[in-house]
Amino acid sequence: MLAKCILFRAACSFHQGTGHLRRCLTLADELRTRGRRVAVITDANELAVQVARMHQQFVTHVAPEVFLPAAWLTKINRVEALVVDFPQSEESALRQGDGLATLTAWDRAGVPIVSLGHLAHLSHAFRAVVDLYPSSGVHAANYFEGPEFLILRPEFRAPRRSRAGRNRVLISMGGTDPHDLTRTALVAVLQSKWTGPVTVVLGGGYAAEREVELRRLATGRNVEFFRAIENMAALMRRCRLGIVPFGTTAYELMSQGVACLAVSHYRWQEPSARLFHELGACLYVGCAQNNLTPTEIANQFDRLASNPTRLTKLAQTGQRIVDGRGTERVAYLLEQFTVETRDRQLDRLYVLAHPGDEVFGCGGTILQQTRRGDRVGLVILGEGLGARKQDVDTQGAVLAERQKLKSTLQTVIEELGIRTWYYYQFADNRFDHHDLLDLVKVVESVVRRHNPHTVYTHHPGDLNVDHQRAFAAVMTATRPLAGQPVRSVFSIEVPSSSDWGNNAAEKYHPNWFENIAPVLEKKLALAARYASEIRPDPHPRSLAGLRARAEQWGRVAGLPAAETFVLQRHLQDNNPRT
Repeated sequence: MLAKCILFRAACSFHQGTGHLRRCLTLADELRTRGRRVAVITDANELAVQVARMHQQFVTHVAPEVFLPAAWLTKINRVEALVVDFPQSEESALRQGDGLATLTAWDRAGVPIVSLGHLAHLSHAFRAVVDLYPSSGVHAANYFEGPEFLILRPEFRAPRRSRAGRNRVLISMGGTDPHDLTRTALVAVLQSKWTGPVTVVLGGGYAAEREVELRRLATGRNVEFFRAIENMAALMRRCRLGIVPFGTTAYELMSQGVACLAVSHYRWQEPSARLFHELGACLYVGCAQNNLTPTEIANQFDRLASNPTRLTKLAQTGQRIVDGRGTERVAYLLEQFTVETRDRQLDRLYVLAHPGDEVFGCGGTILQQTRRGDRVGLVILGEGLGARKQDVDTQGAVLAERQKLKSTLQTVIEELGIRTWYYYQFADNRFDHHDLLDLVKVVESVVRRHNPHTVYTHHPGDLNVDHQRAFAAVMTATRPLAGQPVRSVFSIEVPSSSDWGNNAAEKYHPNWFENIAPVLEKKLALAARYASEIRPDPHPRSLAGLRARAEQWGRVAGLPAAETFVLQRHLQDNNPRT
């Protein structure tokens, strides 16, 4: 039997840059060190050949309009996971030829598909998206976002030591520099007050004729030039300040404890750049597509270079945020998805609106199920934060809160014994602003992927509109058509929503009781982790309220403590899996 591999498809061209391919090659190297087989496919051009040669990896090259070569289309049973890394581009192979059709077919065949970076199309076919910061317009994607998932080469993951007394400026604008920001930045430094040495690093795709012009401009000044050097980390550590494009080069610079003055090639990069600016990890100046001038850079550069305190703070904050372990985290995620694929079958799936619902509504039942060996999955549809966000909150503050909430969710999921889980980004308390079809497609894709026989969701009479829409999506996605694996659908009870619903015809009346007495204390301990959701007694979501509710429902059923459900649909199966 032939060994399976993790397959990468990365974009690389003068227009799209080299970062996508470099990121995939770095991740492929990490997976190899973990004993995994990998294969990398990229575009056919000289630039891609140069990058692969620098990484000393064998890469398969295809025409830009081809998503996967024909030979791989017949090897689907040899692929453990497919990793896709493309920019947001109208010319992307994902939107041409066989791209979208292949993604759909491979997802249906059981291959987990992971996107590195922004995602604009066919999000329901992807098992996950790993990104610095998700697009605010994309909701139906399972996001793992944040600086902790930055993929950096090994030399940028080594321990970094402070280099006191550095007095050199670095200019490096990536592999291709499509807008010639290298020239813009060099002119800015030359017309600034800076008199110290300058290091300019040119990418492998930088045109030779442009290099001649740069050298002419630098005549008589203390400027040294390098092209596509291998040990960029060591060169960065020689410098006090770097002027770089926001993206991989900026993250690498931050990881080395060097102050970062960032510019961007494209407008779509600006939200992430501004985020890091707000976090205090870099000084963002502007975008080439907005006609950024040398004078604008020179003014900001002079202010920063003459302020040692701010230089130090930028360097320290950037190094704290970019800790260099992102490659390990992404590799671990991919390994988890391949394990999940080998046993995709779930017994039970919970499709809930917000982080915390899984504990407040049914945490005891989940604990009982996983402890007896049931394979349980969880889908959280909403990001759970937007309704509490204040207009004055910065992107940095919102990201910090989102990361805190997701960290709590991940901890709770692990302690509940759940291994398969999804976290989507539908707007908090605004599910009715999304097309119901978008929610239905998400649920359908997860059900198709994991074939659960039982699904749990919210009650249609809940006060919260997100709960109502989640119920409608689940009932639509699990309708009893031919081939439907779901035999039973239950509604859970969520304190302060199920009990406050004002629809008399849809009041919560349980007809199913689960004994949770053995795990009640564990449930309460997990609920306490959602500190921002806990209210003082006598609120229904106080810890005392949760205990009293479990004990009261237990009395109704003759049990010490219970969680309740409403059985909404059950199809008797002659060969049940329960």
